[in-house]
Parts: sequence; structure tokens; C-alpha cells
Amino acid sequence: MLTGAGGRAHAQGGNPAAELRHMQQRLLDALLAGRREDYAAMLAPEWRVTYVDGTVRVKREVIEEVFGGPEPLLRSGKIDNVDVRFLGPDLAVVTGRTEATPRTGDTVRLRFADIAVKRDGKWMITASFATLAQ
Repeated sequence: MLTGAGGRAHAQGGNPAAELRHMQQRLLDALLAGRREDYAAMLAPEWRVTYVDGTVRVKREVIEEVFGGPEPLLRSGKIDNVDVRFLGPDLAVVTGRTEATPRTGDTVRLRFADIAVKRDGKWMITASFATLAQ
């Protein structure tokens, strides 16, 4: 979990791969805690996601869907197996595995790929893809 400025400074201290791995945990933490602004700030304005069924949603739609209710959408979750591959100094593909349990429904296990771009010194996710994991 993000523990404040110390944790943030450590993740950003010159190791872009560690920063991007930490960003994945920060995204999950924001989802679990219902922190809409924190979550949205890590996604580029043009961000879109392709879900396991092929449905594509833009940032505005996802933010409303996920944070539109009175309580956080997820009851629990974890991320592991995170790998970062750089395609350039300011472009990376981040892959990993997510296990998420919604407030209602069964636990879902996904493999994900996020495209991250560094703009004005800050990493942002520009596109996300998910598929069911075994």
C-alpha cells in the first residue's frame, strides 16, 4: 500500500521500472479505497481499456462505472507477476496478473497489459487490455 511521501519518493527515485510496478499497486489501492481522483490522475486523458469480452471503454465511462456508487466497487484485490518492458525512454509495456473480488460477485483473475507513456516527467497509462487468467 502507498504509505505517503516516503513510499512515493522511493518509487520515483530514478528507477522507472520500479516506479511503474509501484504505479500498478497505487491503481489497485485507489480502486479499493474509492479514491476517484487518485485513480483518474494515473490515466491519460485519452486512456481506454479493452475488456475480456472485447468491449472498449474510455476513461470517463470507466471512472463513472467504477466510482459512481456509494461504496468502492471492489472488496479486495491483489496484483502480482508485474513485468515492465521499455520500448523507449518514455514508453513502456507493463504486464501482470490481477485478482479482484467485487462487492457482489465472484473473484476474477485477469492478465493485463498497460501501455505507459512518460509526459512532463510523470508516467501515465494510455491504454489497458485484459484477458481472463487460469
